Amino acid sequence: MQNQIEGAVALYSSGQFKMALKKVKGLVIEYPNEAILFNLSGACYSALSDFENAAKSYREALSINQNYVEVHNSLGVCLQNIGNLEGAVSSYKNAIALSPNFAEAHNNLGNTYKELKQLDSAIGCYKKSIAIKPNFAYPYYNLGLIFHNQNELLKAIQNYEKAIQINPNYFEAHNNLG
Repeated sequence: MQNQIEGAVALYSSGQFKMALKKVKGLVIEYPNEAILFNLSGACYSALSDFENAAKSYREALSINQNYVEVHNSLGVCLQNIGNLEGAVSSYKNAIALSPNFAEAHNNLGNTYKELKQLDSAIGCYKKSIAIKPNFAYPYYNLGLIFHNQNELLKAIQNYEKAIQINPNYFEAHNNLG
């Protein structure tokens, strides 16, 4: 089974999402209790922007393994994409409860709070993400966005510059800094 999963992952990694999904669907029939397969099908659906089916796949993975941290985070991303912001908050909080130092989940939770206009909570999440993983560009960029919108331009500039320092190719940070 491991070789078959690696084959599907290779297809996914090379951008052949439909082919990877087809392979995973066949594996699910053979191995219906493997959470990793549902995680991979969710990733394929997400890459194809089919967030409804991605969410179903991630929920199936969680029904098999409720402690699958990455799946809680991925489910949150899907729910956020389909506009279920409260569900996204819950998913990110589940990921953080299982893995308190999961910087990406803190950043994603911040993004959802930002959409919900809960800016103090969003800022707190971004700062927590940075405290956990100081060389993670996204929370700096996201803080820059909030400060920019609040007309706190010096803080916005500092955060955009930090994001660019970490990732010199971060186009959006360059654009907003300009």
